[in-house]
Amino acid sequence: PARVSRPLVVAVARTLQIDGSQLMSARNGLPALSDTLLIHSRAQAGLADYCCARGVPYDRVMRENGLDQLSAPMSLGDHISLRAHARALEVCAAYSGDETFALAWSRDMGPGRDDTVSLALRYAPDFLTALQTTARFICIVLDLAEVRARHASGSASIAFALSPELVCRDQLVDRTASKTFMRLQQVC
Repeated sequence: PARVSRPLVVAVARTLQIDGSQLMSARNGLPALSDTLLIHSRAQAGLADYCCARGVPYDRVMRENGLDQLSAPMSLGDHISLRAHARALEVCAAYSGDETFALAWSRDMGPGRDDTVSLALRYAPDFLTALQTTARFICIVLDLAEVRARHASGSASIAFALSPELVCRDQLVDRTASKTFMRLQQVC
């Protein structure tokens, strides 16, 4: 498969816009400290196997980032620190020597286990409904500063922004964008 460079994916993730855009704040307009930013615990599902395949010391990375107490299987209602998850992905990329670690994870292992939003997408009657569902409810599984979705004249786009307080974000943006697009493609 063709490799996509991070600058392209980041540009796509940051510039996608949607006509008739729905702008939603995951925090209802309230600012949040990094320690309160959360992501669905299922975001970690499959990471251990992928790290093993890439020679990344998963247990060490999780321990160093305070995520070593995760229980498996992760329930649909559990959340973990977004900052710790994002930092762990950056550390995994460093250990692997691959700046596209999170993109490769999506490419090689797929979008991962279903969460509450992906389950809703699976049963969406059409692409527009899936796009609107993603924009409206992605904040259930990932704290975002904002989400926009557009659909017009045969084109569609979705954009999201993370809290500016989240410093380690490249791998998280790559994984989130690739998972979102993979799941939306499954609806088509």
